[in-house]
Amino acid sequence: MFLQKSKKESNQFGAQRSASEAAAVQIALQNMAINAGYQDVTRLILRMESLVAQGMADYFKPHEVGEVSVWLEMEDGGKCALLVEKNGKQLKSVPAKLKKDEYIVAITEAKKQMAEQARRTKAMLEDAMESQETYTYAEIQGMLENPVIHDLVAALVFRVMDGGGVSDHTQEEQAVFGFVTAKGMDVFANHAAYTDESEGVSAVSEDEPCNSLHHIEPSDDTLLTVAHPFQMYTQGMWHTIQKYVFDNQIIQPFKQVFRELYVKTEEELNMERSLRYAGNQIQPKKTVACLRTRHWVADIEEGLQKVYYKENIVARIYALADWFSPADIESPTLEWVVFTDRKTGKDLKLREIPDIIFSEVMRDVDLAVSVAHAGGVDPETSHSTVEMWKAIAEFTMPLFKLTNVTFTKNHAVIHGARANYTVHLGSGVVHQEAGPMINVLPVHSQRRGQIFLPFVDDDPKTSEVLTKILFFAEDKKIKDPFILEQIRQ
Repeated sequence: MFLQKSKKESNQFGAQRSASEAAAVQIALQNMAINAGYQDVTRLILRMESLVAQGMADYFKPHEVGEVSVWLEMEDGGKCALLVEKNGKQLKSVPAKLKKDEYIVAITEAKKQMAEQARRTKAMLEDAMESQETYTYAEIQGMLENPVIHDLVAALVFRVMDGGGVSDHTQEEQAVFGFVTAKGMDVFANHAAYTDESEGVSAVSEDEPCNSLHHIEPSDDTLLTVAHPFQMYTQGMWHTIQKYVFDNQIIQPFKQVFRELYVKTEEELNMERSLRYAGNQIQPKKTVACLRTRHWVADIEEGLQKVYYKENIVARIYALADWFSPADIESPTLEWVVFTDRKTGKDLKLREIPDIIFSEVMRDVDLAVSVAHAGGVDPETSHSTVEMWKAIAEFTMPLFKLTNVTFTKNHAVIHGARANYTVHLGSGVVHQEAGPMINVLPVHSQRRGQIFLPFVDDDPKTSEVLTKILFFAEDKKIKDPFILEQIRQ
């Protein structure tokens, strides 16, 4: 707990110091793991996190403090709530006169620790997806027993490792995807699935629908990884899994199934540099800030870089920028993204880069271009963002029984009763067909809680785009005179 607290507090310092302190914490954890006899740091952290949760079990039972009864309760999505009850009636908060009570102070601190534990586990699982960290089925079951992180783990799609070993990231031949439950795994019925009793995976009948779930009971030592969209994509299962997650309203702790994916093009395979984002102007200070949480570090000589120690690969974003000053005179332009060998410093061809690492690095660069843009670049029109919003919008329309909406690459085309419209899937700008732009003032909170988003991030822009599509798809119901005036019938 001391080490985790130190790591969190280091984020308030500059990128270099925060990176060096994070490395010091990682070394300390490695030493602890070795001395305690654990295989690696992940196993140590998982065990310690479960012990922390066990030590707080008593806080989940009602405890009398003065005239009120207080206890902790887990809510959906791994959130912890402090409940206060008086004479059978629930109060909104702890009465002011009791806030300094010893038990109230302790239970409030316990609530904070559980929120931190959920945050740490969420970050660890996202990193595990990127690095393809392997877990045994028994270890995942152990996570499910922890009430703080149960919902986080249960909402993720796991991949059963073929052959019981670690495969490379470039070729997925026979993969099985599913959700881990208390009694086994519910896997998607992929007809490419193989029969392997040692893995606990049985063959799937050809008659079963592709999107059905098939129950299996893996052995304790079956190896699993947090599935990456690239693996679902190469198996032809991505759309099926997206539809299942959306239809069953599964809220994931981070973008997994609806994560933006970047696949190498034929042209890029023999190149040593990716020029996808060349020419985009960025603000250095904002770029460093938004990529900091994604493990990028600003080096005074090499610029922005992200190191993959296991694969010995260093990703670098090259731009004529001074990452350590505001650079207000002129925003620098991105030149290229390059991958080098960590030991030799030699540039690697893009075909040599694991596909998952390539996708994640390109996603980070896209994030920087979208958030830290400069000049005339629209931050909401990044290609990956548009694709994900398009997928969510396509799944949403049948829920509202709307058949008058079709989609192009960047637009939702709406055949309304009063007129036809287009809504840009990136910016949310509405145009009437053969007419002007329709000015609609977005109220970001109007659909919050009413429109389902398949990930925890409560993104107001996603809600805005979906709301506008639904609003104009049912334009007969529009009563706002300001909007009706703009629609030319």
